[in-house]
Amino acid sequence: MLEQFLGASFHQDWMSDSADSESAIRQYLAGESPSVVNTILQELDHLLSLRLSEEKLRDVALRDLGCYYEPNYKGQSMTEWLHFVRSLLAVASRQAGKDSD
Repeated sequence: MLEQFLGASFHQDWMSDSADSESAIRQYLAGESPSVVNTILQELDHLLSLRLSEEKLRDVALRDLGCYYEPNYKGQSMTEWLHFVRSLLAVASRQAGKDSD
């Protein structure tokens, strides 16, 4: 699911669809079920737990996950940006839980 999420949100032309990375993430999450959001969150947690070098993490994001976002343009490392993505996923997951009550 992480590959589908990052590949769909940050395909080669993602900037023509979204103003910034946060908008792209929110657009994707708006159409997803809570179970999908939770699965993406778990997969991202696993990736971050591997503590890969920045170079390897960028390589995994681009080559393995199809993510064409380059956080260096915004002064962030890939690790920092993925933690930001994680925070948005966590908020979406909590919100979905509240909405289902």
